[in-house]
Amino acid sequence: VHANIIEGCLVHHWKRWRAYKVYLADVSTIFGDKWQYWNQEYHSAQQIFGDTITGMSIRSLIHGKHSTLYMDSVESTFGILQNGQELLQLLGYGVRDGRPHCFTYVILADRVHFSETGHS
Repeated sequence: VHANIIEGCLVHHWKRWRAYKVYLADVSTIFGDKWQYWNQEYHSAQQIFGDTITGMSIRSLIHGKHSTLYMDSVESTFGILQNGQELLQLLGYGVRDGRPHCFTYVILADRVHFSETGHS
């Protein structure tokens, strides 16, 4: 678990912004060679993933932000999750400060990255 104070300051009024990096076993066994390609009909996705200078610039900014968000630090905590219940406990059952919380995620070849997006 990464509790990133820099991101928290920028978007969440001095609260630590939590980002999670969970390594997964057997992703390729479960998903095989299936990949979810980006939605080419979605305008915002076209701006981000399109083969344009704007798209390349946006992707570069996103990569930099993700590098900061998921960077290990002395405040990072590490452990092994044994089951889904432990994952839910780690996430506070999707509640923070008494409010439901949303997460953004991406499944990679060997792990899932996810972070707080905001609250409902």
